[in-house]
Amino acid sequence: CEKIECLIDTNNINNNIDFLQLEFVLPKLVYLRLERLWNLGELFCDPSSRCSLENLEEFLIEDCSNLKSISFPRKSKLCNLKVLLISDCPMLTSLFVPSDFQSLVFGEEGNDVLSSTPSLSYLTLQKLRIICITQCNNLEYIFSENLAVRLVSLESVDIQFCLKLKYVFGSEKECNPTNFINFSNLHTLSLSYLPIVIDIWPQYYRQQLPNLKRIEYYECPKLLDSSICNIMTASNLLQETTSKSKSGELLPLNMDDLSLRNLPELNFIWKGPTGFLSLQNLEYVTVDGCQKLKTIFSTSVVKILPKLKELLIDNCDELEQIFDLGDAQQLQTLYSSQQLCFPTLSSIKVKKCNKLKCIFYNLSASHFTSLKSLTIEECFQLHKAFGFKHEADDGGEEETGKKGERVLLQKLRDITLKNLPNFQEIHNGFKLKEDVVHIIEECPKYSPSLYLHPDM
Repeated sequence: CEKIECLIDTNNINNNIDFLQLEFVLPKLVYLRLERLWNLGELFCDPSSRCSLENLEEFLIEDCSNLKSISFPRKSKLCNLKVLLISDCPMLTSLFVPSDFQSLVFGEEGNDVLSSTPSLSYLTLQKLRIICITQCNNLEYIFSENLAVRLVSLESVDIQFCLKLKYVFGSEKECNPTNFINFSNLHTLSLSYLPIVIDIWPQYYRQQLPNLKRIEYYECPKLLDSSICNIMTASNLLQETTSKSKSGELLPLNMDDLSLRNLPELNFIWKGPTGFLSLQNLEYVTVDGCQKLKTIFSTSVVKILPKLKELLIDNCDELEQIFDLGDAQQLQTLYSSQQLCFPTLSSIKVKKCNKLKCIFYNLSASHFTSLKSLTIEECFQLHKAFGFKHEADDGGEEETGKKGERVLLQKLRDITLKNLPNFQEIHNGFKLKEDVVHIIEECPKYSPSLYLHPDM
């Protein structure tokens, strides 16, 4: 197999019988895996071939170091392809584009689609659900714009270690403002180790991602702030965003997992008005290595996190506030509300955020009824977990342990505090229960013995 240069070469078929056999076998193919074919340069050497792959459902390519392009004969619509996995193809420059043409028209016969070349393929890919591309260092984008609009069943996109990738969908050379991308089934988007990726798609794209649930960005240093903001707003129809922001009606997002790691140029996650957005399904938030980020959530977002379970923040040097509670009017509304902001939040971990002075500023601990684990490490300016601008003006909200008063953070059972030179207390008047696992290292201003009391 090491000497194979072309998977199917109809030019070298010597008789009609062999050709007819090929035309009979390929349409029945359901699963195709190509692995360690180090001389394979292309799949079909004759793009005019009548061979069809109409029943192909899974297509896997791995460790084909000389493969430059992936293209199919014009009769191969790939209308049943569901899974596409490609890894370790360092010479690969394009998917579904023949090497002797720069662009193709992708669509049903008779449709008018913008292109600079005659149509050579009628690929539809309308059933493609899963895309995973790893270590393809010559790819600048995964799918052309004209093909991306047809990925109506796409559910999961995972791209890793593609050193030249700038966009996932489309390129700067394409510009068709009439195209509208509606990935109504896409629920997972994961981008990792992409050193020059700029955005998911060029800025002229019009897109909608109504069911996006999980976002993972890791080691994408060039990724624009606007990319994340656009992903958030693309989770909804643009016209709905406009109308509901004006009417005051909440617009729900389906996201349940947000993970942002090693994005050194990220300045903000949310931008513009957010009061109409609802993150009612968000369960997990991880922000790690975002050095320029100053705040994570706005006040309006805080009000609508009923399912948040875990919050992890690490290595964010410029972070000043986790929740931006600077708006006095919104703060008063939030504070006077009987609705709990974090009824299910059970775990909080904050590490290496050296400008953070208070984890939850102007927000009462009474909102954290399910908190079980609190870990704070190497936050050198931090003095409290829960604090108010004027402790005397907080109406005694944090004074607990007195007769007839309810003890806050009753479910808290695991507290870890390490390397906090200025840390003084969890909150004003905090009372530590005896059954709490309490790990303290290098916290000279913290005196837990003052807060010990019998079980209440």
